[in-house]
Amino acid sequence: QTRLDNTPVRPEFRFPSGDLPARARVVVIGGGVIGASTAYHLAKQGWRDVLLLERNAIGAGTTWHAAGMVSQLRTSNSLTRINKYSAELYPALEAETGHAFGWLRVGSLVVGSSADRMTQLRRTVAMAGVFGVAGPGWVVGAERVGGCVGGWGQGESHG
Repeated sequence: QTRLDNTPVRPEFRFPSGDLPARARVVVIGGGVIGASTAYHLAKQGWRDVLLLERNAIGAGTTWHAAGMVSQLRTSNSLTRINKYSAELYPALEAETGHAFGWLRVGSLVVGSSADRMTQLRRTVAMAGVFGVAGPGWVVGAERVGGCVGGWGQGESHG
């Protein structure tokens, strides 16, 4: 069941367990986001005999802590492109595999608590626009935040 209260997302699908193969071209240890991604992309590139080993359920380690929270903007264009690709890939996996993974696309709200912080946030949004992640509408005033977040005090922020 997928929940929004910071509990692990547990897919209904269970991968088969049993005897391990006698050989594999590649063995990936750890079924978190990095290990699962490595095995997935090798298989997508046509590699066969890829074995993913996980001691628990896939994604049961620390990976579940950030389920859905994939911030796309990073400090460089190449890192931003990787995260942008990830944010596009995750929702497509269910359609590709036929298995529900519990992907929830969530967002975040960064509050500018000073004029200097607002200047920095505007620069960040401008960089995001150059990288193709965000546009100028991503900076909103405190009054709009108050309309979205109940109990928000407009005097607490600059935007």
